[in-house]
Amino acid sequence: MRQHSACDCIRLHSAGRQRPGGLAVAQPERSKVAVLGGGPAAITAAFELTAPHLGNRFEVTVYQPGWRLGGKCASGRNLAQGGRVEEHGLHVWFGFYDNAFRVLRGAYRELNRPPEHPLATIEQAFEGCDELVMFDRQGAGWQDFRITFPRNGLTPGGDYGLPDFWEVAAQMCNWAVRRWDIVNPSRTSTGAPAARRRTVAARRAFDFARGLGVGLGIDSERGGEQLLHLARRIARAEQALTAPLSRLRRGGAHAPEVGVTRPGAGPRLLALLLTRFRDWLWDHVVSDRCAEDARLRLFFTTFDTFASVIAGIVNDGVLEHGWEAIDDRDLCDWLSAQGAKEVTVGATPAQRAPLLRAIYDVAFAYPGGDIAAASAAAGTATSNLLRLLFTYRGSVVYKMRAGMGDTVMAPMYEVLRRRGVRFEFFNTVTDMRLSDDGRLLEQIELVRQADLATDAPYEPLVSVQGLECWPSEPLWEQLRDGEEARSSAANFELEANPLGREPVTLTRGEHLDSVVLGIPVGALPPICSEIAFHHPRFARMLTSAETVATQAFQLWLTRPTADLGWEHGENSLAATHVQPLDTWSDMSYLLESEAWQQEDGVEGLAYFCGALDDRAGEDRARATARVKGNAQAFLEHHVAALWPRAVSNGHAGPVDWTVLSDRSGRDGAARLEAQYWCANTTGGERYVLSPAGSMADRLAADQSGVENMTLAGDWTRNGIDGGCVEAAVTSGLQAARAVIGHNDPITGESSKWLT
Repeated sequence: MRQHSACDCIRLHSAGRQRPGGLAVAQPERSKVAVLGGGPAAITAAFELTAPHLGNRFEVTVYQPGWRLGGKCASGRNLAQGGRVEEHGLHVWFGFYDNAFRVLRGAYRELNRPPEHPLATIEQAFEGCDELVMFDRQGAGWQDFRITFPRNGLTPGGDYGLPDFWEVAAQMCNWAVRRWDIVNPSRTSTGAPAARRRTVAARRAFDFARGLGVGLGIDSERGGEQLLHLARRIARAEQALTAPLSRLRRGGAHAPEVGVTRPGAGPRLLALLLTRFRDWLWDHVVSDRCAEDARLRLFFTTFDTFASVIAGIVNDGVLEHGWEAIDDRDLCDWLSAQGAKEVTVGATPAQRAPLLRAIYDVAFAYPGGDIAAASAAAGTATSNLLRLLFTYRGSVVYKMRAGMGDTVMAPMYEVLRRRGVRFEFFNTVTDMRLSDDGRLLEQIELVRQADLATDAPYEPLVSVQGLECWPSEPLWEQLRDGEEARSSAANFELEANPLGREPVTLTRGEHLDSVVLGIPVGALPPICSEIAFHHPRFARMLTSAETVATQAFQLWLTRPTADLGWEHGENSLAATHVQPLDTWSDMSYLLESEAWQQEDGVEGLAYFCGALDDRAGEDRARATARVKGNAQAFLEHHVAALWPRAVSNGHAGPVDWTVLSDRSGRDGAARLEAQYWCANTTGGERYVLSPAGSMADRLAADQSGVENMTLAGDWTRNGIDGGCVEAAVTSGLQAARAVIGHNDPITGESSKWLT
């Protein structure tokens, strides 16, 4: 590896003194906005409220616990360990994150870093990832499948709008025909020539279909394929017919809302053809070959999912009423009701097909961390699945070229500082008080966790490899009595008041006019009791919101993962492996952004994450110790499926512990001490779930019930409605929109985007 000088690679980064939000002569009085929280939703709201075109209308102050921004997206640089990145978990951005990419692209453009900067542009900050690797248990071992998604030339964050039902259906059918030609056991294609033509008149297709009648019964192994080809003909024909309206609607976020897909005979016929082909395929081809033919099984379970999704959309009113029409049902229960086979939905959550397991695994959709209790609202899960597969821009997944805090939160922070936003680090909200009639937020009680050593604002960033980063602990020298706080192991992110400070009060009129509540939902109940008392809908939202603890560990390796037997490289993301640590990725490219010395011998980097089950009475220390134990157990019993050449006994047994880098030169499993692991168990760290039956109780940004308070977070009703940065950013945009007072639509917020 390239050798670095530690003093050159790591230094305190100063953004200069914080610009005051001074008023120009004769400018109207600015409205004071208090933004509570420092995650992506809150910071997006601040970004929108201070947009240059608003003419300095708002005076924004961000109140944030601890020393860094990001919430669950925060990362830190361990300056004692090569400036290494330490994350809450494995963070990637999916290619359909339109709003998140648009906002961040604007921040990078405004920041205008010099060309020699390590992350000068957003294109340098993200690397496209085109392969998803999914695992399935075949017999006694694990079978891995590499799914490659072609790049499509679109720009992440571009204003392309969303497809309609027939566009999605046509893409599904195109995929099914192509894959069936590959995995068909007979390796011959038997569809009629007319069924292979790329374009067929819609009337001819419908006449043929109607001639078949509703009692489609095809017994021969050849005849059944005609159903799939006919379905594709119909989908393509309908897509061509609706294309003008679709283009009008896809003029961007500000295009008129027009309905493209009408419920009726067309969608019903398509659903009938696809489900009949699915049933024929199972009865005549798959059922006898499923166990031994892994590729055929993967094709069938994926197609079964697609066919059941189309049937459910048509049968259960999604085209008429939007995705919330089915959010009261669990995804797999809903698919089963459409005829999905047990080989697809599984007798238990752990036995589900790879595509469905991936949906639950990526969303940590296990309330209480209990795999058997898996639950995902059908509408939300299906909407996001279709967005992921059919609306990605460029690549299906993007990996960040540094920590998420470095890549996302630091640029946002620097731009906001330039705009005059005040950041009050080390401030934790402890209570919120309303007016007597409950209409207005009058006071916010908070604790100033620490005082600064000087009158200068806190400068939170350090430079690692020339990149502005958040350290993994406070810069103690900037705090009054910082060494004393450090010696007492004060943790400003886990404890509201670790140093026993007196509370202070912010008052409406003096300190604030309106509030953006961007605190994670898991941390709200203790501070929002008065709001819940006055506003029953807010109380129901708090009661129904579910979160789950998560766990993660990172390994710095002495050998590249390719040398260990990983065949898919860094251009991949792997999921559905052994639970609960079911998702992992080769992140070795991040080593260039860290500051390891040549003698450290670090050649590879791997991230793992998964849900963590709740244990009654377990404190943070014990939960963290349990994660370490889970990491060790994984390396001793399961890593061979990923890295067969990393185990000490050939293709089985525990890992060869020398694979783990350790400056201290420890032996055996003790080398794990040099790695990083974490348990995310507190209210603000827990991952927001979207279980069946809970979505109706979510509130939109402007539905708090309090006139001068808007909501921002992935826990709101925002169109994505799941625990991800796109949901958070969309919610932040909605919160800012409510404060500003305009009603411009936001991409992806409508639950009727498919119609």
